[in-house]
Amino acid sequence: MMGKEHSLRVAVVDVAGRALSSVWRLWSRNEEFYVAVRGLASQFKTSLHSRGNHRHAFVTQGIADQYREPGLDRAVYKWKHPGSGRPEPALFFQIAIPAAGLGTVSSDSVSENTKRLTPPGDREMAVIDIIVDSAAVALRSDMFNDRVSTLDTWETPGGLRFIVTSHVDRATNADMATWRRFVLEQPTFHPENMQSADERGSFDPRTILLMDAGVDGIGRVIDLGIREMSAWARH
Repeated sequence: MMGKEHSLRVAVVDVAGRALSSVWRLWSRNEEFYVAVRGLASQFKTSLHSRGNHRHAFVTQGIADQYREPGLDRAVYKWKHPGSGRPEPALFFQIAIPAAGLGTVSSDSVSENTKRLTPPGDREMAVIDIIVDSAAVALRSDMFNDRVSTLDTWETPGGLRFIVTSHVDRATNADMATWRRFVLEQPTFHPENMQSADERGSFDPRTILLMDAGVDGIGRVIDLGIREMSAWARH
């Protein structure tokens, strides 16, 4: 039995409705929550389990063996969240989409049911938040300020409430310096290596950085356009 499922898609788009970020699929099945880039969900996803054991992992061992040394755990990163089982709302996961990493030549129009985010401004990043709460507690009207938009909220058969919101953060000078140093050090962003990754003309190659959860137990990923971040770092 598959269980009860709820899903949504989210992307940063331009005025013509074309995706400037990856299109993110967020869904739950019963009490478990999953996150993946559209088109890659059958290969790689993030699992946020109700007992607090979370991971980024390939969907099958066979797929993992294609990209990693055969036999390694198909989960590339595991972490725990300390808020599992508590009655108060808990932030479990964030997707950060910096303005510097937004696409520039994508012709991929998103579907009508995709939640569309306005592009963040210079030195800003759009952030998608996944929050878990108890469905038995009324949703407080003061939980979010006027900078936060609620994209979707739903309840699970087991009494959880999932809330997906978005907001915009401004990057600090330290953030910008860290991103620039990282991009300049990674072969993925080297201009010579991008030529072979761009064989389809208007195709806009992107990459997802998996961040360590840290002491707060919140999983985070950063959604970046490879060409755009390379040009920005070398500007």
